[in-house]
Order: sequence, then C-alpha cells, then structure tokens
Amino acid sequence: MDPLEEHLKAKGKIEIRPKVKLDSREALSWAYTPGVAEVSRAIEKNKDLSFSATWRGNTVAIVSDGSRVLGLGNIGPEAGMPVMEGKAALFKAFGDVDAIPLCVDIHDIEGLATFVKAIQPSFGGINLEDIRKDVVIELFERLDGKLDIPVFHDDRQGTGIVTLAALINALKVVGKGKEVKVVLIGAGSAMLGIAELLAAYGFKDLHILDSRGVIYKAREDIKGTYKEKFLEIVKGNELSREDVFKGADVLIAASAPGSVKEEDLKLMADDAIIFTLANPVQEIPVEVSKRYARVVATGRSDLPNQVNNLLVFPGLFRGALDVRAKRISKSMMLAAAEALANTEQHPEPFHIIPAPFNRDAAVNVAVSVAEKAIEEGLARAPMEEKEIKKAVCRHLSCHD
Repeated sequence: MDPLEEHLKAKGKIEIRPKVKLDSREALSWAYTPGVAEVSRAIEKNKDLSFSATWRGNTVAIVSDGSRVLGLGNIGPEAGMPVMEGKAALFKAFGDVDAIPLCVDIHDIEGLATFVKAIQPSFGGINLEDIRKDVVIELFERLDGKLDIPVFHDDRQGTGIVTLAALINALKVVGKGKEVKVVLIGAGSAMLGIAELLAAYGFKDLHILDSRGVIYKAREDIKGTYKEKFLEIVKGNELSREDVFKGADVLIAASAPGSVKEEDLKLMADDAIIFTLANPVQEIPVEVSKRYARVVATGRSDLPNQVNNLLVFPGLFRGALDVRAKRISKSMMLAAAEALANTEQHPEPFHIIPAPFNRDAAVNVAVSVAEKAIEEGLARAPMEEKEIKKAVCRHLSCHD
C-alpha cells in the first residue's frame, strides 16, 4: 500500500456528516432557520447549554503549528495536517470523540495562546500537539486552568500517563516498589511529563540527564530555561554519569538514538527495567537492553510492551467530556495511569501494558478520569458513580 496514493484517493482521513436527514422543508427549518433561533436564544441565556445542544460537548480541537512533528521535525502546518487528521481519526475510533485538526501558521507563545482562548467557545477540550518544546511548555502553563475547558498536551501529559502505567506493572513483575532508583535520559516535553507524574506518584530517587550530563541546580546553562522545572521534581545533585547509573533499577529514555551506552546498562541493578521510547530508532538497540534488563519496553508497535499514547488520550477525553470537566488535573492523570495499569491484570515481562486494540483500556481510563473529576469538583455535569460507566458505554463498547 502506497500511503501517499491512498491519501490522494481518499482526500484525507476524516469528514463531517450531518446527524439528521435534511430531506424536507420541516427538517431544514429545524436544522437551520427559523427553528435554530430558539436554540441560539436559549444558549445566549445559559452558555452551558452549548455543551448539550451543539457538538461542543463531544468535540476536541487538535491545535498544532507543525513545528515538532514526531519523526519529521519542523515541517509546517500544511505538512502537519495529515498527522493531525490521523490523530483525529484515532480519537473517533478509540474514544468516540469528535476531534478537529487545526493546523495554524502561528509559532509564538502569545499568538498561540490568543488563538486557543478565542476558539474555546466551539470546543469541549483542547489537545496541543507537535509544537516545539520551547514554545509549548510555556504555552501549556499559560492555558492550563485558565480556560473553562480542559487543555491537554499529549506529548507531555499523555506520555507521562502511559509511561507511569507501564512502570507500575513492570515493578510488579520484578517485585520492586517506589523506592527504586530511576534514571531519566532526555529533557524534552515527553520527559517533563514523565518526571512530573513519577514524582507525583511517589517516586523520590529520580535523576535526569540531558545531552550535557546530570541536571542539577548549579548548572548555569539551564537557568532561565524550561529545564529549571526538572529541579523541582528530580534529585539535582552534581554527580557523574557513572554515579547516576550505578545501582539504578529503572532507566527511562526519551531522547535520541545513541544517547544510552552499553557501559551505562552494565552498572544497573539486577532485575532492571529499561524503557527506550525514541521511535522508530531506540536510544540503544533492544537486543542490548535485553542483556541487562528483565523488562524492556519501547515506543514501537512491532516490539513487545509498546508504550503508546493511544492507550491514554481517547479514554481520557471521553471521561472528561462526559462530565464536562473544566481541566485535567494531576490527580486525574494519576487515576488514568492506575486504571490503565490495572487493565492488564496479570502483567508479565513481555506484556506489562494493554495492546492498543484492548478496548477495555479506554473504558477504564474514561471512568477513572470522570470519577476523579467529580471527586475534585472539576465536573460541570457530575453524576452518581453507577451512572458514569453508563455514560461512557453509550460511546464505547463495554464488557459487563
């Protein structure tokens, strides 16, 4: 199959269809003028009706400027559109969430923040996607909790959730707990999300290295940059690379090929866990990782233990939309990670996380996110616990 030929033939991967048949005068007057005026007047008096009387309640905007597309780099908004269309298709197929790709020729924090704020009346949530890290990290901080709808940065929060879920189960396999020594390689958006959630979950012995070595407080080159955020959540001691790897139980890398060396792995503890998430080429070949680790995970679909954001964002937005959550809190993300981990009830070395086509994953994540949003008072449409799964299952295939 030639991907370009297929895209040209299909003219993209998504489309919009009316929910009602427009085959009579009565139908036209109901869908548009004059009947629609009654709906508009009602929403004018109560804006919350826009979530139930329009598509807003089930619709997410995927906002990207195409400046950091996975595996492709800064390709621009037009070239980013096929990727965002694909993301929208996944939202629908795995979460029954209507997602609209909005690829914009805006590349600064102020402009993107203004754009997102301006479009919020049309959507129930915002998913920031494939924006370069020096822009998107600050952009997210400006938007999170400032809008009336949730803002989610999938490259950061989504990666953090799925990685934590995989680590929870990997630790069950090797019989270790939160006291483990964890080494993190890389200092981009994905690693920031991973480090934040690991710290929030209770991991304390965390060490992070970027291309210049261990990140610690006295490093002049990180002052005034987004990397200062890592100092709040990881051990910032001035150690050598050898000291950091010595006795490490867990290695999580979200960096570039070659950023992990076999000499590093030789220093790790017995029953080690290694996640190399760069895709399609890992930070170190999987064959090498297997020599030193009991559990190995990657971001690749053709290898066991794929750490894939697809296991997170459809269910997470499904749950958030069903209770009309105002934001995605850290507690909601931790609940999502635990629900995803618990979906795989009997983790094994080569099966620590559900496969992408395990539909129970989206259901469990959605229910847990909705429950936590209600518990924290972040839900506009709270409901009884027994009603949450019913709401989710109206959209997703659920097992009894």
